[in-house]
Amino acid sequence: MHKLKKDGPRSFYPFVFMDIMGLEAEDESGVHTDDIKSILLGHVKNGYTFNAQKPIDKDDPKYISNPGLKDKVHCLVSVLPADRISLISDEVMDKMKTVRKKARDLEIPQVVIMSLVDEACPLVKDNLSKIYTSKKIKEKMKVCSDRLGVPVNFIFPVQNYHEQITNDLNMDILILMAMTHIIIFANDYVEDQDQCYTQHFFRDADAHTWSSSVQVQLYSRAEETNYSNNTFEVSEASVMSWVRKAMKGLINPSQSPAPGPNPELDKPWREVTWSGEGKSQMMRKLKDFQPGTAEVRELKILLHGPVGAGKSSFINSVNTVLQGYNTTGALAASAAGKSFTVEFKYHRLKKDKPGSFYPFVFTDIMGLEAEDSNGVQTEDIINILQGHVKGGYAFNPFKPIDKDDPRYISNPGLKDKVHCLVSVLQADRISLITDDVIKKMRAVREKARDLGIPQVVVMTLVDRACPLVQEDLSKIYISRKIKEKMKECSDRLGVPMNCIFPVQNYHEQVTNELNMDLLILMAMSDIIRFANDYVEDQVYNANEYAENQLHSE
Repeated sequence: MHKLKKDGPRSFYPFVFMDIMGLEAEDESGVHTDDIKSILLGHVKNGYTFNAQKPIDKDDPKYISNPGLKDKVHCLVSVLPADRISLISDEVMDKMKTVRKKARDLEIPQVVIMSLVDEACPLVKDNLSKIYTSKKIKEKMKVCSDRLGVPVNFIFPVQNYHEQITNDLNMDILILMAMTHIIIFANDYVEDQDQCYTQHFFRDADAHTWSSSVQVQLYSRAEETNYSNNTFEVSEASVMSWVRKAMKGLINPSQSPAPGPNPELDKPWREVTWSGEGKSQMMRKLKDFQPGTAEVRELKILLHGPVGAGKSSFINSVNTVLQGYNTTGALAASAAGKSFTVEFKYHRLKKDKPGSFYPFVFTDIMGLEAEDSNGVQTEDIINILQGHVKGGYAFNPFKPIDKDDPRYISNPGLKDKVHCLVSVLQADRISLITDDVIKKMRAVREKARDLGIPQVVVMTLVDRACPLVQEDLSKIYISRKIKEKMKECSDRLGVPMNCIFPVQNYHEQVTNELNMDLLILMAMSDIIRFANDYVEDQVYNANEYAENQLHSE
């Protein structure tokens, strides 16, 4: 473990780095993935010597049998070189994904450090401050995101100190940006794990006789790994060549295409106050909000939709807006072929002090897929709506929860049930969602309707669906394309337009953006209002029924 000295003798920063042997393609070389998993779980003491042939044994003197929270990893950091991301072998990437999945199961936050940015881009090599205007760096971050399955807003490009012997301001700033997020994520994880808050990290060392450290594990591929040909760039070139040939055959250069309709409508069809004051008003209402009845202490909001629609990212985005910084409470994948969420879990959002949470929770579930043997079962979603499923239930794509399952609630109360159903769909792929998935979503929606549960649709990825909006998010309600996408969403899912909220989730951004925050807050304000109205109606109707029964006797 690497401790970093602070400003005085025997004074250290309250976080440590755990650097390990690199990953290699061959199974008999490099660190064993089982060793990394054991480190994540806190089973390995400092000083353990790695054996590429076999992982640590439980009888090893460096093995910790019953690790506590202080022994475990609090943030997993993957380190990849920007100039060679597409050259890393599939075998190494598979090993990194295996570790990432284990960290996901343990709910450990994850970050990627993309190093050697100066080697990847001449523009950045010449002027590091242009790193976020560099197309090459953004492309490299996208390749990293696609290959490892990490959202772009958890990838931090840096230039490590290598040749320099004095500090460089721009290098320092990028490294500090990465470290700030790593420490925030790690501390949030520790606080969430330590529900009783018997320890609180980052307290003033002078005020306490004890000290605690956030543990950050770094791992990467081995330096000496031999890489195969750059198959990514070859395949990309092949595809682009095919597109150019196809376009030549389809388009006659002498013909000018007919002008399309104006992408902008004459005026906005929804009013939005695009200002900091508008954001502040909605933030105050959410911070001051309390459920309107004592029977329910926290409103339950269920998110469902196709795999990769952005359910976990929406939870993180809401949390980012409320906290004012990048968050990673609901672990999300960058682009999903299979669902990254495998367990039914409640996500509580921290308020302004330890142990204080907003009085609403998100329930994130496995994504829907077309095949009956893949993705979440619609029966499971219906059981969740009715309050029959406890947090921690592991989804089984082949069969729904059984009544004998220890996670099954036989007689749920109003507090156990869902109070608002939120369907999440991607704006750029609404027409591509299969009829089978839409049919499953409609079945869930019909059950929610029968139960009287209010419903909302969050339409994500609006920036990908419309170039006008990608350039200026404040034009979302004068965009002809976005209104068409919302109408298509309304028609396919059967949801009124006034219950559909287009948003842009936080994906690449690591700092808050006003217009993104406003759209997310608009959606959340209505979701909370609808959920609270439902809870109040349920309690009122139950009380009214009880009074009528009493009078009839």
